[in-house]
Amino acid sequence: MRKIILCLFLTLFGFNLAWSHGSHPSAQWVILNAELVGADRTGLTALAVADGRIVALGQDRDVRAWIGPNTRVIQAQGRSLIPGLIDSHMHTIRAGLTELTEVHWSGVRRLDQALRLLQQKAQNSPPDVWIVVAGGWTPDQFEEKRSPTAAELQQAVGERAAYVQRAYSAVLITPTGMQRLPWARHADLASRLKSETDRDGKETGWLAGDARAISDVYNLLPSPDAQAQRAGTLAWYQRLSRWGMTGIVDPGGYNLPPSAYQATQTLWQQGKLPLRLRFSLSAPKAGSELADFQQLSALMPMGWGDEWLRFNGLGENVTWGMYNNAAPSEKDKAHLEETLRWAAQRGMGVTFHWNQNETVHHLLEVIERVGQSHDLRPLRWSIAHLNNASLENLQRMKQLGMGWLVQNASYFQRTQLLQQVGEAALTRTPPLGDAMALGLPVGLGTD
Repeated sequence: MRKIILCLFLTLFGFNLAWSHGSHPSAQWVILNAELVGADRTGLTALAVADGRIVALGQDRDVRAWIGPNTRVIQAQGRSLIPGLIDSHMHTIRAGLTELTEVHWSGVRRLDQALRLLQQKAQNSPPDVWIVVAGGWTPDQFEEKRSPTAAELQQAVGERAAYVQRAYSAVLITPTGMQRLPWARHADLASRLKSETDRDGKETGWLAGDARAISDVYNLLPSPDAQAQRAGTLAWYQRLSRWGMTGIVDPGGYNLPPSAYQATQTLWQQGKLPLRLRFSLSAPKAGSELADFQQLSALMPMGWGDEWLRFNGLGENVTWGMYNNAAPSEKDKAHLEETLRWAAQRGMGVTFHWNQNETVHHLLEVIERVGQSHDLRPLRWSIAHLNNASLENLQRMKQLGMGWLVQNASYFQRTQLLQQVGEAALTRTPPLGDAMALGLPVGLGTD
């Protein structure tokens, strides 16, 4: 397979081109002898960029006219040139804070290799440092098709405090780690966790819980200091940039208090962001969502920022009572409706986190009530996940002028989806074909 060169400016779609060979300033850089993927025309081999914009596409002979004495010329040697990638739903601000302090299993294909990474981290870290893997992997990625056992984790890290999280469903913590966590200050948390058992009914050491419980356990871990957060955030954004990411929409979410945005904002102020970010605010705590949003956004209206960092509205936990709640009360719905009316009046974008089609009617009913008095189409509201969306609910979203943000749950949550929808339905989960046929705006993301 040929190597791919990534276009790190804007998409190849929808920009104004200067096709004339008349007088014009020279380009900052020109790419020649490439295969342009995603352009409306075929057979294009070259492009020119000036002032951060693509100003010309064509054959090499056409675009050479943009070469001046200070133009950087890149010979692609037949490689493919693709548009920069924009992720519609990634918790990138949160991920950056621990990029350099946690162990990452992304792309690791064998469980013994994953455990070796933990061993290396333990050997190269001070004895009081936690060894942490916080998601980003699935048992199915390993040849062994399973999670590590408690004994394997203990053997890898010795007497160290270690924490391994599997999605938002379970955690495995070493005995030393269990002793160091401040359980006494969070007595209710232990009751929200359940010990996993194997086929013989023996406890495995894994503690299972819902997404909120697992997130609360993670919050008990010590956080990196401000310097480590800034360094990790920069390293993470640079890694995304190397993968061809040019834009990220961060929806907010758990484990993301207002202070967590400081590392990204500092890099932005210093002009060090290597990609563009659009971020949302999540409700910091239950019971005061609207008041908190009003205070946090008082000096930061919708659209605040610049092309590199911009405030994108509310999400993904807009109100705690309507966050993946399969059986919300009328009070929960009323509180969300009040918050959404306030957001609509101020022209704010909103993204909602909802997993199951069977219960999303609770959310859609509230949005439809708000839509009776506000035109929601210009606000670009969206629902993330909704993996098994029905045609009926996609049509309701289309009627409201909403979008659908789709993630790779069929990979990271294959076991859960099999139990939820079955093998046959999984082949069309998520139903992207239905959404595209409706003309529903669809964004792809990694979560």
